Amino acid sequence: MTTTNPLPFDQQIASDFQQLALTSLLRNPALRGVVVVFDYGDDLNLANTVTGVWQTRTQNEKTPGELFGGIAQTTRMLEGMIQNVDKMVDAAREKLQVLLLEAKTIYSQPQENA
Repeated sequence: MTTTNPLPFDQQIASDFQQLALTSLLRNPALRGVVVVFDYGDDLNLANTVTGVWQTRTQNEKTPGELFGGIAQTTRMLEGMIQNVDKMVDAAREKLQVLLLEAKTIYSQPQENA
C-alpha cells in the first residue's frame, strides 16, 4: 500500500491556481500570461510561503514580451490598489473632521457644576 504525502497548504494553493492559469491560457489565445499573488491571513505573509503564481505560455524561459507585459499589468493592478488606499485615507480624514467638530462643540459648551 502506498501513501501519498499531501502538499503543504501553500504549495497546494499554488498548484490549484497554476492549473487554473494553464486552463485559461489554453482557452484564451489572446492571453499571454497569468499572475496571481497570494495574501494570507494572520502572520502567514511573513512566513516562508509561496507568494503567488506566474504562468505563461513559455513556462521555463520567459520571453521579453511576457516579462515586460507581466510587469506592466502588475503595475496597473498596484495603481488600483493604491487608489483604494487613497480612498481609505480620505474616508478616515472625513471621519476625523466630524469627530473634531463634535469635540469642539462639546468642549465649547459651558460646563455645569454638579
